Amino acid sequence: MITNEWFIYDQGRVNGPFSTEVVKAMNPAPQSLIWGRGMTEWYLAQKWLDWIEKESIEKQTQEIRQSRQWRVKIVDQDHGPLPYSQLIDLLKGRENFENVWVWTEGYREWQDVFGFHKLMDDLGLGRRSHPRVPVAGQVEIKAPQKLIQAKAMSISEGGMGIADVTNLNVGEEVYITLKSNKFMTPISALAEILYIENNSFAGVKFKQISSETKSLIIEYVKNELNAE
Repeated sequence: MITNEWFIYDQGRVNGPFSTEVVKAMNPAPQSLIWGRGMTEWYLAQKWLDWIEKESIEKQTQEIRQSRQWRVKIVDQDHGPLPYSQLIDLLKGRENFENVWVWTEGYREWQDVFGFHKLMDDLGLGRRSHPRVPVAGQVEIKAPQKLIQAKAMSISEGGMGIADVTNLNVGEEVYITLKSNKFMTPISALAEILYIENNSFAGVKFKQISSETKSLIIEYVKNELNAE
């Protein structure tokens, strides 16, 4: 949960607490450090701002998931539409999810449970086909007669989560390029838009990516998971 009380360490002094809005308005110097209760470390100002924006988007996405209706198919039995809480009640405690498929508004087709990371967390599941970790950077999305600038939020060897997207459609094939200080070279791939939430957050699946680029992503994900 995002706290709304922050302390700023700058020039040998700690000031605060300040609200999130106040800290943003203060525009702290890049070398300033920011900390809030519950955090394990102080963040540099820009890293803090990136984290706040990511948490805000995730909170909005979670609220959307909670409010929308869901359908679930277990083997050949179709359940729903259901609110999110009832979906969790229906699935919690199951040991086998191999024949469980879930769908909600914004998705082109049925997905297995392991395609919904938040759902996995709420069900207490640890396995993911491709572990996903946060990443910061700018994403250029190219499609016929489209050139879109967006923001990277997460990455795995199988795809990415991208925020601030516009003018995209589920199922659309696009060419994406990620520029991030986490990678020495841009990450490029042919991808498909799997889902769009709140008209601004998209999940993309890599369809064509070089083995060298995939290796860079796998190494980055492994390092991020080991650092947790």
